[in-house]
Amino acid sequence: MVGAKRKAAARGVPLPGQLPAATPPAPGSQPPPADPDAAALDPLNYPPKVRAKVEQEAARVRAHDPGDAIEPAPAKPAPAVPARPLVVSRSFDAIEAQEVNWLWPDRIPFGMLSVLDGDPNLGKSLIAIDTAARTSTGRPFPFSRNPGYDPASVLFLASEDSAEHTIKPRLVAAGADVRLCRLAESIRLGDHERPIRLPDDIEALEREVLAHGVGLLVIDPFLGFLSQAIDSHKDQSVRDVLHRMKQLAERTGAAVLALRHLNKGAAGSALYRGMGSIAITAAARSALTVGAHPTEEGSRVLATTKCNITKLPRSIVYRVEEEAGRPVIRWIQETDITADELGVKIGKDNDGAKVEAVDFLRDLLGSGPVPATHAQKQATAAGITFSTLRRAKESLGVRARKAGYADSSWVWELPPTARPEDAHANVGEIPA
Repeated sequence: MVGAKRKAAARGVPLPGQLPAATPPAPGSQPPPADPDAAALDPLNYPPKVRAKVEQEAARVRAHDPGDAIEPAPAKPAPAVPARPLVVSRSFDAIEAQEVNWLWPDRIPFGMLSVLDGDPNLGKSLIAIDTAARTSTGRPFPFSRNPGYDPASVLFLASEDSAEHTIKPRLVAAGADVRLCRLAESIRLGDHERPIRLPDDIEALEREVLAHGVGLLVIDPFLGFLSQAIDSHKDQSVRDVLHRMKQLAERTGAAVLALRHLNKGAAGSALYRGMGSIAITAAARSALTVGAHPTEEGSRVLATTKCNITKLPRSIVYRVEEEAGRPVIRWIQETDITADELGVKIGKDNDGAKVEAVDFLRDLLGSGPVPATHAQKQATAAGITFSTLRRAKESLGVRARKAGYADSSWVWELPPTARPEDAHANVGEIPA
């Protein structure tokens, strides 16, 4: 056996487990031309049978088992670097100073947020209706230095009043061009509709304002459209909503008028009487307040609580009267009564507290069901006792139900027939 191996080695035949040795060229012969592919495949000049097997195996590996092919591994993508927050700033040299454009001179500016605060039955919703009527027709505003305007569209967000029974009849009575007045009712997502929520739907709201050339956006009441994630009594919670509403007003040029009820605070500056965080009043460029006239029975006063862009105008006395069976505003005269002097205090008796709690629940539940724990927490923050909240809940007919089959939590919701004027039917005045 050893002799056979020696003879095979002498003849140049490779032993088992060894590669064949290259065949040396004959003396004086020219080497064949180099074949790069062949050299790469057969650097040691395999015999034909061995070479065929090598080629067959290489083809099988490439075609049927790419995972075993000797190829460079794909490079792994570099980990994403989180974006660093950057401050957006402008040089005042590049900012062009502009005059303020007014819808209602010295009271409601274009392109900015204004608020209108007041107790129920004092006519703040009717003032918004009167403002909308003048905007849609171009009629001058009371005691205004501007004789008239170009008509503009009006968009309402209203969670309390019925469009058919309340808002349109009042617009007609106020002389509005109802063709230019619109009501934003819900948000549609495919086949599903849901109530409008702020700040979630501000972008969609801005598109609607631009699409219809809206000059006045009325939100009545403002707190009734806030998302459940927003705590209206905490500054930080509402600032994002206010900032984005400010941007909407600036980009569209529309005047934004947000209506609010008053809180239970009976003393102090009128600046702090609006329900919710003081940040709402601070963000508004103009804040208006309505209240009972301190000496004239049946008269009310519209006063300016603050205005950051002009001096405070004189207040205006007005009355709520009937026109064809519908309530309208009649502007009487200017007065020097200030917002702090108005009879805006809510009575401390049980009926007064209950009226406020009823209005609170309407605001909170006007856009849809709310978790019961959230409603109770918000009521406590607004200074409403549990017993008063319970009586208001019963008066409104608020329904409590389970949130869902698999959800054991409870939610509160208004009954389908609940209307804003129902809670004040005992007052004996025209609902406003």
